[in-house]
Amino acid sequence: MSISTIESQARGIFRQIKELMDRFAHINWALSEQAIVSGASFVTSVLVARSLGIEGFGRFTLAWLGVFLVQNVHLALILAPMMTIGSKQTNTERPAYFGTVVFQQVIFAIVATFCVYSALKLSGWYAPELRISVLAEPLALLVFFGQFADCLRPYFFLLERGKISFALSAIRYGLQMVLLIAVFLWFDGESSLFAVFLAMSVSALIAFLTGLLFIEPVVFCSQTMPGVIKRNWRLARWLLPNSVALWARENFVFAATGAVLGLAEVGALRAAQQLVYAVNVILFGFGNIVPIRASKAYVTGGIDTLLDFIDQFVMRYNALIGVILLLVMLMGEVLITTIYGEIYSGYGFLIRAFALVMLVQLARITVSTILQAMELTAYEFYASTAGFLFVAFASYPLIQNFGMAGAMLSMVLFDGVLLLVISIGLRGAFFLAPNKRVL
Repeated sequence: MSISTIESQARGIFRQIKELMDRFAHINWALSEQAIVSGASFVTSVLVARSLGIEGFGRFTLAWLGVFLVQNVHLALILAPMMTIGSKQTNTERPAYFGTVVFQQVIFAIVATFCVYSALKLSGWYAPELRISVLAEPLALLVFFGQFADCLRPYFFLLERGKISFALSAIRYGLQMVLLIAVFLWFDGESSLFAVFLAMSVSALIAFLTGLLFIEPVVFCSQTMPGVIKRNWRLARWLLPNSVALWARENFVFAATGAVLGLAEVGALRAAQQLVYAVNVILFGFGNIVPIRASKAYVTGGIDTLLDFIDQFVMRYNALIGVILLLVMLMGEVLITTIYGEIYSGYGFLIRAFALVMLVQLARITVSTILQAMELTAYEFYASTAGFLFVAFASYPLIQNFGMAGAMLSMVLFDGVLLLVISIGLRGAFFLAPNKRVL
């Protein structure tokens, strides 16, 4: 074989590789960006857990519940409608649509920040032993700036500018890691936990200000704004209870664990959860890719095209995640003691339990994606109501009677209830007339 022939074949191979990379660029950027987010969250957990000890990490976890509630509500009210409805806007409709989203975002940020600040200050009265009221100021700042930074991530993916989302996350979480290392070198005790949340707030602010340089022009149109708000709300009103229910699962289970078993067990739960979440970057990259493309598939070709997308892409994606989760289950004890230290020895079963929780979540998210693309989110409301009632009434007695096993059983059954209800809803969705896309 001549040298020229070899060179020609080599160029052909490189050209095919480049075409393949270009074809799946949105996936590569989404997974890379999510790797940064999940990695930073994991490293933050390790730093706090090792620096403050298992009880200090438990206190960090309980304080974080306020941020977690805002993140879930923010996803339901702002981000999910933006990803589903925003992806359907034409180039001429986009400025007015995103102008409305900006208006909604500012109002929500102000209200949410005030609520979190007030709740944390009041905790000094109703739960003084937790000592989280002193964290009200930095947590309020994190809630405010974090929302705006979080909003830019799906925004740029929606515009198919994933490189910018990646860059903003790299700036935010890279700076956050540097600041956290400095915090644990220079501070100790309660002051270090205060500084942790302050460092996270500063990094979110810097990322948001950087992102403002790249956003498209927006228009605040009083004629179109009411219609956009109404359409967003039709989608969000059913997702909101689901977001609150997801928060309630964390809140009730972690709070009940702290009340019955102590802060150390809360710290162990959170450590195991963060470790499994860090391993499954691919699952969380799902949220940056699938909802937008599922919505576009449904608009382009209806239910048949949507189901083809689920079959050809989502199910294969899920199979890969399932394999990773099985490997995590097998290495539970080794993972938790290696990463967090011997003080967490004996909690390896929590890794296996959280991996099982994520398998159930994966099935639930897949069904939810189909319903959200069709804008049939009422079933999310029914599911979240059932899940909320279950976790509200069952988590405390389960933990009281079965300890940590009861806590994990509460989480598995919660997602199992949601999966059952929305699966019933999916069956009903196929009997709807084609023009009935919104409940």
